[in-house]
Amino acid sequence: MERVRDAPAGVRRHEELERLYRDQGSRLWRAVLAFAGDPELGLDFTRVVHAEQEYEWRRPLRVGETLTVRAHIASIRQKAGTGFLTIRSELFGADGDVAVLAWATLIERSA
Repeated sequence: MERVRDAPAGVRRHEELERLYRDQGSRLWRAVLAFAGDPELGLDFTRVVHAEQEYEWRRPLRVGETLTVRAHIASIRQKAGTGFLTIRSELFGADGDVAVLAWATLIERSA
């Protein structure tokens, strides 16, 4: 603990920001999984792989802030029996402005 306390402020700040991004990213991924797990969508998660993740940062995240995630299906397509699902998520700050846009693409392999 002393080593953390004695670390330069810039290093501690970097670690705080790293933890924030990791926590918010985890929160986003949980939202994507909850959304994709909707029974009406009918995904068979035994055949699903996470193919791609993309972020557009509108502003830096702030330590201690809470973000609200709103997700929707951006596209669903089939190619040779393989399904592709892209989910677009918007992460809003307390001010109501979009802080981050995120896209996650899931692939459902054919049976």
